[in-house]
Amino acid sequence: MVLQDKYDLANFYRDKLIANSGSVGDWINMPTLPAFLGDSMPERIMKWLAYKKQGIGLIDTSQEG
Repeated sequence: MVLQDKYDLANFYRDKLIANSGSVGDWINMPTLPAFLGDSMPERIMKWLAYKKQGIGLIDTSQEG
């Protein structure tokens, strides 16, 4: 039972690591980053990257810039 638990945990962490590995690189058009992601630009970028890793690339075409 203990060995099976270790095997299950190892598989879980391996699958999670592969799923959250992200992409090699990405272009970010700074003016299109949504203002609702944060007050400062670094905060917006960090939140945008978190969404991007989950498969969603947010842009806001209604804001000026």
